[in-house]
Amino acid sequence: MANRAGAQELRVVVEHDPLFGPLIMLGEGGVEWRAEDQAAVALPPLNMNLARYLVIQAIKSKKIRGRSALRPLDVSGLSQLLVQVSNLIVDCPEIQRLDIHPLLASGKRVHRA
Repeated sequence: MANRAGAQELRVVVEHDPLFGPLIMLGEGGVEWRAEDQAAVALPPLNMNLARYLVIQAIKSKKIRGRSALRPLDVSGLSQLLVQVSNLIVDCPEIQRLDIHPLLASGKRVHRA
């Protein structure tokens, strides 16, 4: 089990929209999670610039915090994870839904609990 002390709990969800296709959503974790209110959304494919933009958009719109209790959020590491999720969705179009929760971000570490 991962150490959650001082880590920020995030959630990455991929859902299939009938009009736009797959949507990648980033927000803070939690049981009562509603994507339309609590997530920033992007369309794949994502490169590092688009993924970084998604993370910064999520921070600016207060969907996620820019830092955990102890350390600033690793924007680059989280962006890299989003690019990998995007690549998975593009390479495997049969994936209709993916929910990575909880995703713990603390300093230079972003990992699945």
